[in-house]
Amino acid sequence: MAFTNKKKMSIWKRNRKRALKELGNKCVVCKRSVNLIIHRKDGMPHPNTDTALLYFEEPEEYALVCKYPCHTGVHFCMKYLGMDWDDIINGTIA
Repeated sequence: MAFTNKKKMSIWKRNRKRALKELGNKCVVCKRSVNLIIHRKDGMPHPNTDTALLYFEEPEEYALVCKYPCHTGVHFCMKYLGMDWDDIINGTIA
């Protein structure tokens, strides 16, 4: 699906507002409320936050995390330690 820049920004803003309303306004890991981004809990690679917000449909599949260090750390744990979302949030190692 191709979007014009104007349409993309409109969708992005609407979905970011919805995400903050439905997911809260703090990082689920460190509880900070700055530099928040949408993270797919399944750990599937994504090019950037814009993509997640354009297709944000199932809130339970996403979580808010701060860009650094938590988002970076979550991907590190998934990629190199074989942890899934529940492992990371519960502090258990697979």
